[in-house]
Amino acid sequence: MINKDFKYVWEERRGIYRVVTDTPEYRPDTKKTIHHYVTIGKAKEKNGPVEFGPKHLALQEARKASVKEEVKAKTVIPSGEKLVMDKAVTDTGLSKALDKTLGKDLTAKVVSLAYFLLATGEALSNSEVWLQERELSPLNAARISELLPQISEEKCSLFFREWLKTKAKGKTICYDITSVSTYAKDMDLGEYGYNRDHERWLKQINLAFVTDKQTHMPLAYRVVNGSLSDVNTLKDTVREFIQYGATPYGMVMDRGFWGQERLQMLTDEGIKYMIPVPSSVSWGKKIISDNKSNVFLQPPHEDDDGSKTYGCTVYDPNGEGRHVWAHVYYSPAIETLKKEKFVEKYTKCRQDLLDGTLEESQTDFAAKYFTVSTRGRGGKRHVEEKAHLVDVLARQDFGYWVLYTDMEKDWVTALDDYRDRGFIEAGFDDLKGATDAKRLRVHYSKSVFGHIFIQFVSQILRTYLRGKAKSFDEGTQKFASSPSSILTRVRSYSKVKYSGRYKAQFTQATKGQRLIFKALGIDAEQPENDEDSTEALLN
Repeated sequence: MINKDFKYVWEERRGIYRVVTDTPEYRPDTKKTIHHYVTIGKAKEKNGPVEFGPKHLALQEARKASVKEEVKAKTVIPSGEKLVMDKAVTDTGLSKALDKTLGKDLTAKVVSLAYFLLATGEALSNSEVWLQERELSPLNAARISELLPQISEEKCSLFFREWLKTKAKGKTICYDITSVSTYAKDMDLGEYGYNRDHERWLKQINLAFVTDKQTHMPLAYRVVNGSLSDVNTLKDTVREFIQYGATPYGMVMDRGFWGQERLQMLTDEGIKYMIPVPSSVSWGKKIISDNKSNVFLQPPHEDDDGSKTYGCTVYDPNGEGRHVWAHVYYSPAIETLKKEKFVEKYTKCRQDLLDGTLEESQTDFAAKYFTVSTRGRGGKRHVEEKAHLVDVLARQDFGYWVLYTDMEKDWVTALDDYRDRGFIEAGFDDLKGATDAKRLRVHYSKSVFGHIFIQFVSQILRTYLRGKAKSFDEGTQKFASSPSSILTRVRSYSKVKYSGRYKAQFTQATKGQRLIFKALGIDAEQPENDEDSTEALLN
C-alpha cells in the first residue's frame, strides 16, 4: 500500500526507510504549526510499499472490531461541530449560492470537505473516517482526486458572480496577494517567483484575494501564475468584478500595487482607493520633507499596542483638482524598527562586499552606499563608504510615511481604515496554517481550482465564526473566544443511535455548549436531565 501522505525517513544504521504519519496541529496563539509523527512501518525504498508494523496492524484491526461491535448496540455520532458549521453555512448564504452554481450533490461534497478542513486543518485525503463518523458525505482519497477537477475555474466563476452580487457591490474591499508553494512538477500554473513564505527553491502559484473590509468576509480569489507580480493582477480583478455586476465602492491596497496608471484606472471605473505611497516616489518624499514638523501640531493617535502615531493631511497634493488627500504619518516605533533593519542590511552589505559574496538582489543598494576597489599585487578588496553611516541615517525619513486616498479626508480615520486591512494577512495565516494550504498537495492544474475553492469555503465559515466569537458576551467568551475554541468546545456533543426500535437521543450539553448554541441561535435537542454531563448516555 502506497500513500502520498506517508513520510519516508532514511535510517542509515538500519539501511531502511522508517515510514511515519504526520498530523499537523496549528497553534493560533503562536501562529505556528507543530507536527506529531507516528511510526507505522518500514520500507526498502523511498515512496515504496510499506511493511506495516504489528502495533499499527493490531490497532487498525482493533478499531475495525470496535466499530463493528459498537454499531450492534449503539452508534455515537459527533454532532456539535456539524450543528455549528451548518448554522454558518445557512447564515452566510453559502448554501444558497453553492446550490445554485454547483448543484446539490457537488455542494454537499464541497461543504463536507470544508467542514473537515475547518475542524481539523488536515489534508483532504485524511477526511474519510472523520466524515463517516459525522454522517457527512464520505470521500476517500481516490474519490477526492476525482472530485477536485469537477470544481472547474468556470464553476468557481459562476459562484463568485452569485456570491458577489450580495456581498461586494458598493462595499469597500481589501485586495492583496499571497503565494502558495507546490512540489508539483507538472502544474502549468506553478512557476518560480517572489515567494512570500521565503521558499524560493519551490515553485508557486499566486492567489489574488479580495475581502470585505467591514465584515472581513472573503469575497473572491483569482489563481494566477506564480511568476506574475502583484501589480499585474489588479486590472484583471477589477475587470472581473465589473463583469460580475459587483463594482465595489473602494479598494484598500498595499504599496505593492502602487502605480499612477492603476490608480487612474480605478478612478475611471468610479472606484475609490486607499494606498501607501512607496518611499521611492519623489513627490511623496517632498511631502514628508515639507511636513516633518506639521505632524506634531495635533494630538497623536493612540495605537493598539500602546505606541503613538502622529499625522497631518495635505489636500490634493498633485494639483489634480479633485477631492484627494495625502495623509502624512510619523511613528517613533516604526522609526526604531526601520532604522534597526537598515543598519543590519547596511553592515551585512559591507561585509558581503569584502567577502565577495554579495547577492545580485543587493547590487543597487551596495552601489548607492559603497565603492569597491582592489589594492596591492594581490588585488585585495577594499570597500569604502560614500558617506558615514551616521550621516546616512540622518538623511533617512525613518518612521515617516504617506497614505494616499480619495476615500477619507481625516488622517485618524484613514489610519484606522488602512490598519484594519491587517485582517487579510491574518486570513492568509488561517488559510495556510489552519486549512492545509501552505503547500498545495495536488499535482495537476485541473485540480488546483477545486482544492483552493474548498479551502476558500472553509475560510468563509471560519470568518463567520470569528465574527460571532467577538460578539459573544463575557460569560460565553470564557468557553469560546475563537473559531477553533468554539468547535473544540462543542465536539463532544453527540447523537446516540440504538439498535432496534429505540429512539435516537442527544448527549447532555455542558454549560459551555449550551451558551455557545444559544449565542449562535442553534436549537440543540436536549434530554430531560439538565445536569452538566455529556457522559450520561455514553456510559
